[in-house]
Amino acid sequence: MAEQNVTLQPGESKVVAFEAIPQEARTYLVTVDGLSGSFVAIAGEIIFRSNHDPEITCCDGGVEASRGYYGVSWADLWSGPALNASAAGAHLSAGFGSGNNKDKWRYMWRSFLLFDTSSIAPDADIEAALEVYCDYKRNSFNLNPGWCIVRSNPLSNTDIVLADYNNLYTFPLSNILRYSDVACPGWNTFTLSAEAINKGGITKLGLREYDHDALNHPPVWEQSKATFIRCYSADQHKNDFSPRLIVWRR
Repeated sequence: MAEQNVTLQPGESKVVAFEAIPQEARTYLVTVDGLSGSFVAIAGEIIFRSNHDPEITCCDGGVEASRGYYGVSWADLWSGPALNASAAGAHLSAGFGSGNNKDKWRYMWRSFLLFDTSSIAPDADIEAALEVYCDYKRNSFNLNPGWCIVRSNPLSNTDIVLADYNNLYTFPLSNILRYSDVACPGWNTFTLSAEAINKGGITKLGLREYDHDALNHPPVWEQSKATFIRCYSADQHKNDFSPRLIVWRR
């Protein structure tokens, strides 16, 4: 704590300056002899991550709609319901798979990524990107699908449940990352639009396959095929390979 002793004569005033070097980006409270104020320290680059278990303010996780071996119509699979959901899984996946019967579909995977960005001032001018570490990818269809980041709105900030299957939006908030460009194993970057970040609150994002899931446009059916990417979650590798939201102040 910085201190200065100042002696003033009656009617005299003096400007007193204190220097403080913040060690982290957040709001700091300042109190001097009963007077109080605050300042916000914003780093040039701030990295946000979802909470690993136990989730305190935010989480990441996924939902899966899975059907029997023979599959169901695309409309039934796309609209749900999900049969599996978790905020404690080791991976985040996005994509889909076909069934054995013609024009039937078996799997759909979607993921949620939430970050506590409450430390960003509402009037901050920022740029942002989301990085995910892909450890496995598969595409047995005759296509080159893409993935994007969308807005999400799960029922809870700290858990992902079955009812969240349709709580992802479809409009992309990022570039479209094509399967042929997915680094695996490796980091992959989604450059985010400014409206993707909830300054002063919880940023709620999702990962979806774009061309067919987000657009609700089934591809040409091929028997028992799948296309998806799989990334590490916050619970798999804590801070080493977990998704990271990077924010820069302009």
